[in-house]
Amino acid sequence: MKISNKVIECLKKSGWNSSRNIDITIYEEALKIEGYKLSESIIEFLKQFGGMEIIVPAFRRPDDFDKIFIDPIKAINGIYRGNVIGYEERTGESMVVIGETYDEQLVLLMSETGKIYAAFDHFLTKLGDNVYEAIENLCESKDTPDV
Repeated sequence: MKISNKVIECLKKSGWNSSRNIDITIYEEALKIEGYKLSESIIEFLKQFGGMEIIVPAFRRPDDFDKIFIDPIKAINGIYRGNVIGYEERTGESMVVIGETYDEQLVLLMSETGKIYAAFDHFLTKLGDNVYEAIENLCESKDTPDV
């Protein structure tokens, strides 16, 4: 998969590198307590991106920035598990809470196949088919499809 230079730049400015591999035991325990099932793609994602604050240009505010917080424990507190079950029904895939963005207004979810979604109440949008596409869409303030 080709990763755009803009995505790599956003990630590196946020302290990421391609060999990042953190211990995610605390995330795994918290998610399992809440009833989430972790697929291999979610486990690998959390090892590489867990705990990060990824800085991206603000949505349609060219001189400002937003942060993507990859912290499932914090994000669990921002969403009712029943809402996630509703999102799973809409997408046909199980999902796991992975973080938050836009001043903690949107909860980030990852499907078992690696797709990234953002949600708030009844709003659900697919940010990308993978983390890099999702970050690129956020970096470039692209409109993403409602689900």
